[in-house]
Amino acid sequence: MAAHKPEFATYRYARHEWQEIEQAIVKATDESGYKDYYKKISAARKRGALAEADRLEAERTQLVQKLQAAACDQLVATATNPVVGVLVGLHIEQDRLNYTNRVERAALQRKIAANLGEVAYAGDKPDPAADAPGATMGMASQHGLMIESSWIQLNDASVGLPELAAWLCEHGCEGVKYDLSAGYGGTDEEAD
Repeated sequence: MAAHKPEFATYRYARHEWQEIEQAIVKATDESGYKDYYKKISAARKRGALAEADRLEAERTQLVQKLQAAACDQLVATATNPVVGVLVGLHIEQDRLNYTNRVERAALQRKIAANLGEVAYAGDKPDPAADAPGATMGMASQHGLMIESSWIQLNDASVGLPELAAWLCEHGCEGVKYDLSAGYGGTDEEAD
């Protein structure tokens, strides 16, 4: 697995920093009074004061952008590794890019992935052999000491499941209970 190789340490660090950026941006808006804007906007709309609601929404957007920019500036100012500045720039670009612009968003995701350790590509798509241990979707939630992962769609279960089991064991997993079933691309029979 690529993540176990020494050269992946740079990507592991970048991934940690990407999470730190996400948390700093969320924390910046959580600690401000910007959430009060939602109540004010809702109250204005209920009164039929649409111009006031639009003005409050614009103020809220400006405040969020100001708080996020301040958080990003702080991260860059205190960073000891230049990759943090690159990641902050990419994060800002991602936040400003419209979700419906799929072409630019895909190009930006490739830039982000290049800094976080992307899967090898064959042409314009992930190389199936390199992406075999990966997953296209899934969910995980914590319940005390138990982690529940559901609806995981693996790229190749014959590779992904052993990789997942090895990772769990490396992280001190004491036991695993599972139920496997074929997905949309497989048969309707349950796997053991």
